[in-house]
Amino acid sequence: MKKILSHPIAVIVVVSVLAIVVGIFSYLSLTQNTKYDYLTVAPRDLVEEVMANGSVEAANDVSLGFETGGKVSEVLVPVGAKVYAGQPLVKLVQDDALVNLSLAQASLASAQAQAGLSGTQSTNAYTDLVAAKDSLTDQVAAAYSVADDAVRNGIDFLFYDSRSFNVKLRIQTDFQLGIDIESGRTQAENNLNAWKNSLATTTADQSLNYLSQINSLLNNIAIAVNSNISQVSATQKAQVAAARNNINLATTNLNAAKDKLTAKQSAYELSLQQVGGSGENLSVSKAAVALAEANLDKAKVALAKTVLVAPFSGTITSMDAKIGQTVSVGIPVATMISNGNYQIEIYVSEIEVAKLKVGQSATTTLDAYGANVFFPTKIIAVDPAVTANRGVSTYKAVLQFETKDDRIKTGMTANTDIMTGSKKGVLAVPGSSLVRKGSDEYVMVAKNGDAKPVLQKVVVGLVGNDGYVEIVSGLSVGDLVAVFNGANN
Repeated sequence: MKKILSHPIAVIVVVSVLAIVVGIFSYLSLTQNTKYDYLTVAPRDLVEEVMANGSVEAANDVSLGFETGGKVSEVLVPVGAKVYAGQPLVKLVQDDALVNLSLAQASLASAQAQAGLSGTQSTNAYTDLVAAKDSLTDQVAAAYSVADDAVRNGIDFLFYDSRSFNVKLRIQTDFQLGIDIESGRTQAENNLNAWKNSLATTTADQSLNYLSQINSLLNNIAIAVNSNISQVSATQKAQVAAARNNINLATTNLNAAKDKLTAKQSAYELSLQQVGGSGENLSVSKAAVALAEANLDKAKVALAKTVLVAPFSGTITSMDAKIGQTVSVGIPVATMISNGNYQIEIYVSEIEVAKLKVGQSATTTLDAYGANVFFPTKIIAVDPAVTANRGVSTYKAVLQFETKDDRIKTGMTANTDIMTGSKKGVLAVPGSSLVRKGSDEYVMVAKNGDAKPVLQKVVVGLVGNDGYVEIVSGLSVGDLVAVFNGANN
């Protein structure tokens, strides 16, 4: 016997025979020794849900650092402060920057004197020119703020996942118009990001191009919402109209500031000629003034970099800056989150992620308010890449709250029930009645009044949140299916 078992093929044969014997024994035990309760197969409604827990996060969460190094002189806001876009948060010691600014102003005055601009008329012309330049700079910044508010607040209720490449329109409209709106929203997001990242150097013409693109998007949206009676409220239509008006006003103001600068530049050039400047001397004098102006602008930028400002409206969540502390370039000294826009990150299994789609609705509760207070949410993103979460392979999905609610706060624990499917009037059995053999599913069915049930192969479908599983084929209404553990409710 030992010699036989030492042969590999013999071992395989013995193992196979044992497996068959065990399978037969198990089947006989299942059919002969088990006492069954029976469920009569009948149509029922099924709802399939994916349930997961996550935490509330801010849609915009940013760490803030200085573009220049230095020593902190003032901390202007505490943790928890509500701030607006552009509000100063922390200041560095400005002594050197102010000295350089004074030197630049003196150099400019000297260059002006050398160019013969000591006369009242020429001095006034230059003062007006500087004021016009500053006004245009202010209008460019104001236009960005208006555009940002119009796109990211005024019309965001119309979109799913508005700040991604997969932006989708929530309402029904003409097919081509819908495509134009979705592509226009994506372009607007790209333009706003580019505008913000180079706001100090963005020209009036570039800003007007951005406004023109956003205006076209808003015009298309106005057509869509005004032709949609059931899905868009009067308040929301008014919100779109207000966004359009604000963009048009910003465009008008920016054009006026641009035209004013052109006029003041011409007046300044004329004043140079009227004080006797001509030929080579005039060119040299103008070049000296231009250089002095550039140095003055550079000094102003350097001074501005000693003040850390809020990039958007929101709440300060941490403040590490301390008076007297020396900070380095780019090292975060504060963090903040945006106002009102919150989302939830959840992690689901490979089986569950296949059921999730952008736009699906979810019922969400927050532990802070109990299981009977609901907050409407929708899926705005499903990550296609696997994520290792505590050593388990999972997939991340992001849900966004559909309405602003002051009760929602970052860090809260959220419980989400995402409806991924529903069917009415389908045949279903308790999941505990299914018997798996290999890749196939079976149930035990009593046929023709026989007390001993037999295996019946079935094809399953939707898995309901009540524990029942849809039977696509293999059973008929009235069949008696054996159930275990009292699962015949």
